[in-house]
Amino acid sequence: MADKVADRVTLRNIAAIAGVAPSTVYRALAGKEGVSEQTRERIVHLAQQLGIKIQPQQLGAGEAGAATGVDEPAASQPEFAPGLARPGLAVTLIIDSRGNPFLRDLSDNPFYLELIAGLSEASQALGYRFSIEMVTSDEDLVAIFRHMAPEVDWRRTTAGEIVLTDRRRALSRIFGRGIVWLGYQPRDAYVPWVPVLTRLGVPTVLCDHYVSGLPCDAVVSDNIGGARELGAHVASLGHRRVCILRQALSSAASWERTLGFQTACYEAGLTHSDVKLIVADPTFEGGYEALPEALADGATAILCGNDMMAMGVLRRAAELGVRVPEALSVCGFDDIATSRRLTPALTTAGVDQRAIGREALRRLWVRSQLALAAIAEASEKAQDESREVAGNGMAVTGEDHGCGEVVEGVRIVVPTRLIVRETTGPAPGKLVAVGVSRPASDQEE
Repeated sequence: MADKVADRVTLRNIAAIAGVAPSTVYRALAGKEGVSEQTRERIVHLAQQLGIKIQPQQLGAGEAGAATGVDEPAASQPEFAPGLARPGLAVTLIIDSRGNPFLRDLSDNPFYLELIAGLSEASQALGYRFSIEMVTSDEDLVAIFRHMAPEVDWRRTTAGEIVLTDRRRALSRIFGRGIVWLGYQPRDAYVPWVPVLTRLGVPTVLCDHYVSGLPCDAVVSDNIGGARELGAHVASLGHRRVCILRQALSSAASWERTLGFQTACYEAGLTHSDVKLIVADPTFEGGYEALPEALADGATAILCGNDMMAMGVLRRAAELGVRVPEALSVCGFDDIATSRRLTPALTTAGVDQRAIGREALRRLWVRSQLALAAIAEASEKAQDESREVAGNGMAVTGEDHGCGEVVEGVRIVVPTRLIVRETTGPAPGKLVAVGVSRPASDQEE
C-alpha cells in the first residue's frame, strides 16, 4: 500500500510542498538554469527526502535532464517524479522526563537502554537517520521543534492553530522527519506538540506508552496479556496470598500490568483481600523498600511491575533471610539482560524491545506516506487556498494545512512471552501437579 501511495508523488506535489511552480521543480531537478541556488538546494533536499535519486555531478549541468531521467511535464502526461523509492526518514527519539525523574538517568534501568538500542538498530537497517533528544521541560521541546521548523512560532502555537511566518517553507523543511516519543506522560503533556506536528505532516509514534485521543500511533508490549500469564503461573503454584507492586507512574503500561495481575488472581479464585496492592517507585529501591510491607501482609508471591523492582525485592529478601523460591516467589516484567544472570534467575515476562523499535519505525513510514498522500490530494484540489492572516503569521487549520484530517492514531501491541526461571516455586506447604508449574515450552535452558 505504501508503494502505491508513493507512486502518486508528482512534480506538482513537490511544488506544492516547496511553495514553487512545477516548472521550477523540473528545472531544479534537471539542473537547468533559471533557479536560484537557495531554491535549488531546498527542492533537491525535499526530493531526496521523498526518495528521488539525484546525481550530484549532474546538478548545474545544462543537459542534466536526460541524465537524471527528469522529463519536462506535458499537459497530456502525469508528472510522476522519477526514481521514487522509500525515503530516508530523519527519526528523532525524544526521551521525555518532564515530571518523570526515572527517565533522567537511563543507566538505572537497562530496559530503556535495550529499547533505544532496538530503535537504533532498526533505523540503521532501514537507512534512516537517528538522533536522540533529552527533554526535561517545555522549553526543551520548544528548542527541539524550533530547530526543525524555525518558521513555526512554537510559543504561540496551540493544538487548533499553527502560527507560521512562512508555511510553505516550513513544510518543505520539516517534511521527511519523524518523532518517536518515549515519555509515559498524561495526555496534556503531548498537547499542542503532537497535534501540531501531525498538522505539519510530521508523524509521531509513542513508544512503550499509549494515550487515547492523540493523533499519533503507539507501539506497546502486551502488558495485560503478559501480566495475566505471570499471575496465572503464580496461582497454579498454589499461592493464595499475593502482593502486586505497581509502578508509581501515570502510564497506561503501569495500569495495564496491574490489571493483568489482578485479573489472573481473581480468575484463579482469589478474593480482593487475598491480593495486596502496593504502589512503589519503578526502581530497584522501590522494590527493596516495599518488601517488608508485603511480607507483613503474609504474601508468599510478589508480582512486580518491572524487573528492576523484582531485583530490589530479591536483594531485600536475601538480607532478611527469606528464601526464594522456597518461602517467597518473585516475578518481574520486561526480561532485561540482567534478569537471566541473577542467582536465582528471575521469572518474568519477556518484552521484545527490538520488535517494538521495528514496529515504531514501520508506523512512522506508514504515517509519512499517508501525510504525503494527503498533500498530493490537497495540491490537486486547490493550489491557491485562502488563509486567515493572524498578526505577522498565518493561521493554518485542519482543513487548509494540506496534511488531511487530524484523527486519532492506532495502537500496535507486540506480544510478550512467559519465561519461567528460578524465582518461582510452589507455595509453602503446597504440592503442585507435575507439568503445571513449569511448562517445558516456557523454561529457559
